[in-house]
Parts: sequence; C-alpha cells; structure tokens
Amino acid sequence: MRGDRKGEEQFSAGSSEGVGLWERVRRELGQGEGAVFGTGSHEELRSVRGWARRVLGGVGAADECLMVVGELVANVVEHGGGGRVALWLGVVPGGVLGLMVQGPRAVISEEVVRWFGGMAVREGRWGMADAAAERGRGLAIVAEVCVRWEMVTGAVGHGVWCWEICEDVVGWRARALEGVRGRNPGVLVWFGERTGRWWGMAGGELWEAGSVDGLERKLGERGGGGRMGG
Repeated sequence: MRGDRKGEEQFSAGSSEGVGLWERVRRELGQGEGAVFGTGSHEELRSVRGWARRVLGGVGAADECLMVVGELVANVVEHGGGGRVALWLGVVPGGVLGLMVQGPRAVISEEVVRWFGGMAVREGRWGMADAAAERGRGLAIVAEVCVRWEMVTGAVGHGVWCWEICEDVVGWRARALEGVRGRNPGVLVWFGERTGRWWGMAGGELWEAGSVDGLERKLGERGGGGRMGG
C-alpha cells in the first residue's frame, strides 16, 4: 500500500499543534506498543483489556482509554463478522493515542496509517460520532471520551479506528479552537457541547464535522464547495 503524501500534508493542518490525528499516530508508532487478538468471542475481551491495562500503566487517562478499547473491540465482536483486531496504544504527554485495525489480515504498520489516513483526507470518512449514530450507545460513549477520532473502512473488509484521549479535555478543545481560528481568519469556529460536534460559519455558510480535523478539512475546501455535512 502506498501513502498519499499530498493528502498527509493537507491532513496535518488539523490540530492545535498543526499535526493531524493520523499523522501524529504515524509519528508515534515506534514509541507505543501493539498486539493482535482474535475476535471470535467475548472471552477475548479479557485478554485485550489485560494487555491495554499493562501498556497504559498509571497514565492519567488510563480508565478512559480502557473503556474506549473495550467498547471498540466489543463492537467488532458483535458486528465485525469475526477475523481479528490489531491494537496499538501510545502514551503521550497529557494523554493517549490509539489505533485499531479490524479485518482478516489486520496489522499495525506505518503503511496502514498512511493508507487509511489518505482515504480519510480524500473521501471524508466518518468521525466516530457519525458511527455512533449508526451503531448504538457504546460508540456514542466513546465519542464523548475522545477529543479526536475517525473511523475509516477500506478494501478486503478492513476497518480502522484512530483516536486521541486527553487528561485535560477542556484545555485541549480550547487550544484546538485557537489553532483552527488562527489558520482560518474570518471564520467563526466553535465546539457544540450539546451536539458533541465542531462547527464553523463564514459568509452565510455553515460547516460541521465530528472531529476538529474533519472541520478543518472542510474549511480548507471552502473555495471548492466544502459545505455542511457528516
């Protein structure tokens, strides 16, 4: 699989640090830890949670991350049709990054992150909040816990979930908004506490997205018709 460098650069404008979610995960892959599990039964969840608890140690966002991992793997067990999941967790200053690949040949690699990250840029795939609307309360809870998230489906039955959890959610959102406003002068930008979504408005047009990276992609497409949508 070949990554889309142009798409990667476009995506990397998305966060308060100037680095999009997929690009940040790609950069941190060598520092985190990954493992592969089967998804044939709920018994496997115990192994997944035990592994995640060991990797996370005493990080402040450990409980939230354990919940996210448990909900995502449980969702695959219920709806993913078997196969296996490859998980990766990276403890970073102030929080945790996570990646889950589901499918018959699921692996964690830089190529996987480049490929699916490029798809997210080119095709505007779902944020996890959008997936939650389709797949129930469990993913809705996950969407509330994560400050950034995206779900992408691809060839040969694979799906990828990518997320970030912060200990200081309020502070992270404030910094993210400041960054988006600085890169998009003249655009009114806000996070909807009740909707859990990110919004932008300028020149009588309204944009919304399930993640700050998704919103910034839409704002970047203003000249080409980036409008309100999932």
